[in-house]
Amino acid sequence: MQDNEHIYSYNAKAVKTTNVILSFLIFIIHPLTALLVALKNFNRREFVYLFALFTCFYGYSVVPNSTSNDLNFYLNVLPYYNSLPSSAFSEIIDGVVNQSSEDEADLYRPLMIFMVSRFTDNGHILMAVFGLIYGLFFALSVRLFLKQSSAMHLLFVLVLLTFAFKLPLNLLGGVRYGTGGYLFFYAVISYFNTNKKKYFLLVVCACIIHFAYLPLAMLFFLHLVIKRYSFLYFLMFVVSFLPLNVGQILAGFFDTRAGGGLADKVSGYTSEDNVAEKSQILQAASIQIKLQWIFQEISLYIATVFYYFRRRYNILVTPYCSNLFLFTVLLYSFSNFTKSILSLGERSLVITLMFFAYFLYVLLKDNLHNLSVRILCIIAFILGIIRILISLQSITSALGSEFYFGNFFIS
Repeated sequence: MQDNEHIYSYNAKAVKTTNVILSFLIFIIHPLTALLVALKNFNRREFVYLFALFTCFYGYSVVPNSTSNDLNFYLNVLPYYNSLPSSAFSEIIDGVVNQSSEDEADLYRPLMIFMVSRFTDNGHILMAVFGLIYGLFFALSVRLFLKQSSAMHLLFVLVLLTFAFKLPLNLLGGVRYGTGGYLFFYAVISYFNTNKKKYFLLVVCACIIHFAYLPLAMLFFLHLVIKRYSFLYFLMFVVSFLPLNVGQILAGFFDTRAGGGLADKVSGYTSEDNVAEKSQILQAASIQIKLQWIFQEISLYIATVFYYFRRRYNILVTPYCSNLFLFTVLLYSFSNFTKSILSLGERSLVITLMFFAYFLYVLLKDNLHNLSVRILCIIAFILGIIRILISLQSITSALGSEFYFGNFFIS
């Protein structure tokens, strides 16, 4: 009997290894087909990481569609870094760390560009490296969902889809925010799961990738202090709808505690001219752009109602799930406070909705046969469809036709 079990275990491992090898061979020949294989087997660990390789190829293939976006800047600055001697590395890093540089507020971007510039000035390779790192953090985040439940139930798939398109691949053109977002999410949820303080370091690393995660990191540590007092979260939630000038408060805070690039960046985001400019952009945006955020916020409001009346609807909310919801409320309150600062408020809302998707996933796992929870998940997906469609359009617009037929060697 034991021999049969040993043979079965050996055969299962052999089949798994064979599938992985075949998948990677498919990736080398045609990455887009490998993506389809990964999506079909998304609940298997090895195929989740295959997606990271696909994002590497996506980064390699992406092309700038504007002369003013971040991607165009990275491709232009790489040859300049390539011409610098290796001794310039310490000067570049010191400029960011000491905030003496007016152009850089984050360490991640100049660090990665300089490292890649040591062996190439090819912008495609730079973006491939950025894409690989982005994909790894995305894969790690998805694994957190699958550790809760890897069942192929349709509702789990729908909730995971809403999460995947909160920070879609088209944000790879900006590199920092999407990468930092997945790292921040992974670090916070991993700490909630294990209570291991080593994940504090990853929270800090998210701030190094993009300074916009600094206030969110502060909220995370605040949450650890006040999480026993749930009434404070809902008090902040109510107060967040009041017209407070949070922009000036943030600008004053960073101006007194930081200098150089970070203070300039914050001042730029919170200045009256920038707020007015962003407001004009928002007013000129299409109805689809406006509705995508309104609809997703509505799903959060509906979930709040279900949470308050969970006993009436026989919804089981574990302490872990309640902790997730309270942190989501805290993040959403901050996004409300900073809504006038479009660059910060909108970004904070995106991160809020990522944690909201994870909360829904955990809630569904604990209440899979509860009709109210099922309806809530379906509503959240329907209200997030516009976001998914807009993201898909943006993802494909940054690619040439060769992406669909080529690989790293033929593109």
